[in-house]
Amino acid sequence: MKAYAKLVNNGLEAFEVVNDLHRHGCGDALRSKIESMGFNSFEASMYESELDKGKVLVMARQ
Repeated sequence: MKAYAKLVNNGLEAFEVVNDLHRHGCGDALRSKIESMGFNSFEASMYESELDKGKVLVMARQ
């Protein structure tokens, strides 16, 4: 999986970036990345669904 990062100025721009990623087939990669942070597949799917609604997900690892 290739890493992707982009700085955005606001939530609307973040929503547009997430939609662009999904249009380019990055949804499975995003779900996989969420799972790699320690979430199970149900949680990853739920968070991905919330991202589709324009929400922002903040993750951290100790």
